[in-house]
Amino acid sequence: MAVLQCADIPVSQLSGLVAEVMWSADTLLLAFRTADWKFAPFSIADASWLDETSEGRIFSPSGELRWRLINDQFRLVYMGEDSVMNGLEDCSQELGNLTPSIKEFLFWGVRSDLEQEWLEQQVPQRFSYPIYGGQIERGRIQLLVEQHCDYSGIPRFSRYHSIKEVSGGSHAS
Repeated sequence: MAVLQCADIPVSQLSGLVAEVMWSADTLLLAFRTADWKFAPFSIADASWLDETSEGRIFSPSGELRWRLINDQFRLVYMGEDSVMNGLEDCSQELGNLTPSIKEFLFWGVRSDLEQEWLEQQVPQRFSYPIYGGQIERGRIQLLVEQHCDYSGIPRFSRYHSIKEVSGGSHAS
């Protein structure tokens, strides 16, 4: 069964809490500040940058830490395969009657000429996603989301799982 944990913490404590976790090599960071954002492989060197964010996620196939600034505190939610976050309340019983599944969502843009950039052409924008290694000509980026659904199929909890490049055809969406 998956682990679900939560807490409200002072803004100044996020970087320290994140630095205590042994994150896997495939962990990604997606976080936002007032006039800045970062979507890249997570490095512990990024931890101090997190205290200045308004929201974000650190995620990998084994788990996700999500946070959001509410007044002068961060609301944290961790969901994963194992408990890796210290000092958070265990809410795992909320997942008891839910069924997990993986859903796939396409990101914007189509890879341009096998460069490390994807172009979205309806609203001209260049994206650089943290996909390295295999390159697919005209490839798209797909986000895998783990959803925990109730008996009627309605998602009650979800977490980012991972991203991957997939064949994208000849058009941008």
